[in-house]
Amino acid sequence: MNEISINEIGDFPIDWEIKPLSAILENKVTYGIVQPGFHDDNGIPILRVNNIRNGIIDDNEVMRVSTEIASKYNRTKLKGGEILITLVGNLGELAIVPEKHKGWNIARAVGLLNLKDKTDNYWIYTWLSSKQITHYIKTHANTTVQHTLNLSDVESLPIVLPPKLERDALANIVASFNKKITLLRQQNQDLEELAQTLFKRWFVEFEFPFDFAQGKPNKNGEPLALSKAEGYKSSGGKMVESELGEIPEGWRVGYLNTFILNSIGGDYGNEEITGDFTEEATCLRGTDLPDMKTGLPLRAPVRFIKALKLKKCQLNSGDIVIEISGGTENQSTGRVMYINNEILTHFNRPMTCVNFCRILRPRKEYYSYFTYLLLQYLYDKGIFFNLENGTTGIKNLDIKTLLNDFELIIPTNELVEKLDVAIRLNFVKIQENNKEIQTLTQLRDTLLQKVMSGELRVQN
Repeated sequence: MNEISINEIGDFPIDWEIKPLSAILENKVTYGIVQPGFHDDNGIPILRVNNIRNGIIDDNEVMRVSTEIASKYNRTKLKGGEILITLVGNLGELAIVPEKHKGWNIARAVGLLNLKDKTDNYWIYTWLSSKQITHYIKTHANTTVQHTLNLSDVESLPIVLPPKLERDALANIVASFNKKITLLRQQNQDLEELAQTLFKRWFVEFEFPFDFAQGKPNKNGEPLALSKAEGYKSSGGKMVESELGEIPEGWRVGYLNTFILNSIGGDYGNEEITGDFTEEATCLRGTDLPDMKTGLPLRAPVRFIKALKLKKCQLNSGDIVIEISGGTENQSTGRVMYINNEILTHFNRPMTCVNFCRILRPRKEYYSYFTYLLLQYLYDKGIFFNLENGTTGIKNLDIKTLLNDFELIIPTNELVEKLDVAIRLNFVKIQENNKEIQTLTQLRDTLLQKVMSGELRVQN
């Protein structure tokens, strides 16, 4: 065992230095655009708190600000390689800026770190992502209104510095884990986008193939649904008039409840056993749903629920969880998650969702993927903004209107079932990737813990 030094942030090998972050920065920590104004389709993209999670920059929902506003914040214009840290709300989330985001900017709630020695980027990112610093940030954050980090708080963060050769070696090992994890997440995103492309081709553009061939690949090995064969509408399939415009013959206008058997409310529960609140359960929140989709470390709070309530709202494989509260001016409610066996077994206890979400239980097994993709499509198109109520600040999705009054084009059951056959393997592969992501994440974190404690030394 190596000789250890003991301090407020942990026990470390005695030859490791501890310095404030400010000592290794090229310039002071800077935050981004204070008043971004309205979204500008032709403007400069900016990264906000919701775009940074578990080391990944999610650029699917990016706000753009006018070039005039962005030009006033050249100090935070991204060059690639900087470290970003969230300062408000979900504190201490980190990411290293990739080259593809060069020229972008950041929002007021995101801090920009430029190191003197850019070769230390990955080690500093790794250390700032550690459990020690995560705990330190939580205990030192300003919680007057909501959790915030002042720039001075960030600059005073304690940075542990192993000898240069050792920290480079350790950073390289962690980077190899993260590279594999990133590739798996990208594959998951590609698989889901392929399913969404298929959904839009069949059910929005009406270009489903005449001959389904049981959903098997064509002779070129392509999925039949994505082959270049002409689809129904473009090849002269009969279209008929409806309240929502022309639709394929045999389709109709209806409501989401065509596919949903039950809409079940969740329960926030209690953090401790009290009275009738005796059943331990994992409670998904709206903020947890993005993690479930991307294979990030699956985290959700454990609460205690009344036995009868849990019996009604326990999640099953095939259920869809939809967020119904939490919409803002720039982001609607309605984030969704498809629940599979992998998620249920991961937590190893009954699962439900909090009362800010809703469980949608499909009438038939093969309705599940279709309904999930339909809801995701409506969310991506911003439709849920029109189904929200509430005053300023937090808004709520009117789930009753969504289920019973919002008109949709309803395809034939045969086509919905064929979709299930065509995309099921995509979601099976996503589940397999998520299992591998969890394994790699656990191995990486175990390695870091052993190195941080001095139990294991790494040399280049």
